[in-house]
Amino acid sequence: TSTSSSTSLPSSLPSLQSSESLLPTADMNDNTNKCLQCSDEFHIGGPIWNGPLFETKYLKSAISVVNKNRLYFPQYRKVLGLLTVSREELIDVPLYYSLPSLAAKLRCQNPPAMLIKHCLIHAGYRYSQTHCLSDSIKTNAPPQVIWDIMREWIRYIPVSNIKRDSVASRILSQPS
Repeated sequence: TSTSSSTSLPSSLPSLQSSESLLPTADMNDNTNKCLQCSDEFHIGGPIWNGPLFETKYLKSAISVVNKNRLYFPQYRKVLGLLTVSREELIDVPLYYSLPSLAAKLRCQNPPAMLIKHCLIHAGYRYSQTHCLSDSIKTNAPPQVIWDIMREWIRYIPVSNIKRDSVASRILSQPS
C-alpha cells in the first residue's frame, strides 16, 4: 500500500522528528514523500517497537549457562551464536538493512558483510549484525551512506542490463 503525499509524522511524536532521535532519518523529500535516492514514493509501515529488544544482563547470563551446560544443548553452537549476536546487536538502532535486498534493488551481487562493516566503521559509523537475518546489518549510518557504499561496490563488481529509468538506474545515477 502506498501513502498519499500529505502523509507525515504526527506532531505528537516530537522525539521521532528531532535531530537527536535514535531512529535513522529516511532519505525522503519532505514535500513529496519521495525517496531522494530513487524518486519512488515511500510506503509507510508500522507501528514498530523502537526500544531495546534484549536485556544485556540476561543475555550474558544465558551465554554463561549455555557454555557451562553445553552437553544439554544439542544445538549448542546455534544457541550460543544467536545469543552472542543478540548481545552484540546495536540496541539503539531499531531497523536493519538486508544486504540481499539492497543488492537485488541494484541487480548486483551481494557485497560481503565484512566489506560493509569496514566501510561503515571507517566512515565513523557503528555497525552490528542482527539476530533477525544472518545477512543483514544494523547501523546508525543514514541511508545516503549505505547507498554510497553500494554504488562503490558496483564500481568494482559492475552490473549490466540496467533498464533506463528503473530504481537501480536512478540510484546508480546519484553522485556518491
